[in-house]
Amino acid sequence: MSCQPENTHSPKTTRDAEISGKKPAAKIPVDSPTLNSANAASGGEARQQPGGGTLTPEILVRGLNFAYATASNGDVFETTAQRRARRAGKVPETSTIPALVDISLECPPGSLTLLCGASGCGKSTLLRALNGLVPFFHRGTLRGEVTVGGLSVPDAPLALLGDTSATVFQNPRTQFFTADVTSELAFRGENAGEPPAQIWQDILGACKQLDTAKFLGRALGALSGGELQKIACTAALASGKRILFFDEPTSNLSPGSISEFAKILANLKSQGYTMVVAEHRLYFLNGLADRVVVLDHGKIAADYDGQEFFALSERARQNLGLRTLTEPGADSSSVQLVPDFLLPAPAMKTVPRVHEPKPSDNDTSPKTDTNPDTNHDNATNPNTNPATAPAKLTTILPGSRLKNSAPTAYKTPPDNPDIQEPLPSPDVNGPSSRGLRLENLRFSYGNHQILDIPDFTFPAGKVNVLVGQNGVGKTTLSRVICGLAKASGQISLNGKPLSRRERQRVAYIVMQDVHRQLFADSVLAEVTLGQKPYRPGHGEPASAQATRMTPPPERVQEILADLDLWDLRERHPLSLSGGQKQRLVIASALAWRKQVYIFDEPTSGVDYRHLLQIADQLRTLADTGAVVIVVTHDFELLEHAADTVIRLAPHEPDTKSAAAPPDLKIIT
Repeated sequence: MSCQPENTHSPKTTRDAEISGKKPAAKIPVDSPTLNSANAASGGEARQQPGGGTLTPEILVRGLNFAYATASNGDVFETTAQRRARRAGKVPETSTIPALVDISLECPPGSLTLLCGASGCGKSTLLRALNGLVPFFHRGTLRGEVTVGGLSVPDAPLALLGDTSATVFQNPRTQFFTADVTSELAFRGENAGEPPAQIWQDILGACKQLDTAKFLGRALGALSGGELQKIACTAALASGKRILFFDEPTSNLSPGSISEFAKILANLKSQGYTMVVAEHRLYFLNGLADRVVVLDHGKIAADYDGQEFFALSERARQNLGLRTLTEPGADSSSVQLVPDFLLPAPAMKTVPRVHEPKPSDNDTSPKTDTNPDTNHDNATNPNTNPATAPAKLTTILPGSRLKNSAPTAYKTPPDNPDIQEPLPSPDVNGPSSRGLRLENLRFSYGNHQILDIPDFTFPAGKVNVLVGQNGVGKTTLSRVICGLAKASGQISLNGKPLSRRERQRVAYIVMQDVHRQLFADSVLAEVTLGQKPYRPGHGEPASAQATRMTPPPERVQEILADLDLWDLRERHPLSLSGGQKQRLVIASALAWRKQVYIFDEPTSGVDYRHLLQIADQLRTLADTGAVVIVVTHDFELLEHAADTVIRLAPHEPDTKSAAAPPDLKIIT
């Protein structure tokens, strides 16, 4: 099957005809309850610049259609069933999945265009069409015209395309080629044969703009997800390209880092960079986006200028299925203490709350872990920032679920044999014995202590949301709890101390990088992977076996349907969009019957409607009596799902030791 575009007109003829004859479409009413699927304002005319006159588009797309191949020879996205059918001659070799349908748009020099829409709507595919990954790497059938920086993308040599633009991928780990930050930032310049002095100048200039010089020399595998996104952005700037594409650049960033990133975009825009940003988090682009394109099932469903878009009412925004347009804390109807969540200040003093445990102040000497963990969200490298103090946990505010509903006894899940009786009602005189308790928990990299948690309990039956700055150690703590990283101290579940091996059996973690947890060749197989076949009529198996027993088929269907994945059950997991992969890994977690669940950034790359679905699943899971811990920077998830919000932050500098380790506390 050919991967080349199938054009019926020459690029010049097509472009001239469309530019001269296209009429601007009518604007969509601000409060329109439905999507305009007629590609409103599809960019057929050169737009007027603020000072008058017109600008020649830096990016020009005309009648773009693209469909991914699904059953081509050796396609990595081909399932076992599809492969067998193809070999038997039952599936056409040209089977495709439509991804982009009649897309037309233009981006003038120095503009910022925002692409938004539901997960799987085609945002990433459109970026791939702009940078040349479609159709040269992601195979399929392309029709239409794509011009970037004066080059026809489908027709230009790859070497020229690589010298035209730079892209920050949705998962930055997939675009790194080296093992450390410095080598990665120099990689492009070295391959282009640039002089070392020029390479260093580009690197230092980019690091200065993004404040990432502190990461030079560090191993990429030792950085958090948010830090990796910062390095990917630095590499894009160091490339010297004036056209930049960003795919979900803030998905793993803390609110403070998002604010910093917005300032960087504003600075780049003032320097004349042309940028296209695909995002679910939208509020930080208010005042930056010149044009906002809403995609739906591969089509342009709505098209606004920036000011018009950010003036949309809540009703219109929700009808479009988009995340909030309001900055956290700016809306009085949101969680009242959200500004505290945004502040990168040291942890506050502890204030005990009804039915929440009060941490003790006892401390012990830290022990050194000689088996440091890598490739996760860890604290700052001591070699680059020796003054960094270990983190502590602090509950900073109650979630809206706790504020809006009275405490109730939790129901006993019929399918969880490890939880035999209803949970006790909250005790105003002390914490319930049910929950995950951390005592004298210490974790170190070499001689540098990362975590120091004297005494803290994550209560069962609640959604415990863990927040903190990028790199403070949230994912490290999650891995320690699950037994994936070794630490000193004691971890108990419902009053019973657990060994590291026991924690691995009773806990389930949804990792920040979901690609590490996708192993099967279909969505349906992924959900039941590693579990024993369902045995109807045999009664409830023993407790140790029940956690590995595949749920009944109707339960599997229910889980997938609740997350809008049932219709995708035969698709290969790697063929899904980023948000769909995220929901698939969550569905796999729900299929297991565990007592402790940890979700690390479960809503990265997820649209508003699916965020609400995930929040509902988290609440339902907590109502079964399990310990649910959610690591997130997403204040919208916090508002919709959190019972308790806990901050992991360094100790206050006025403690006895300025380098005292961080730990966990509860503050409301």
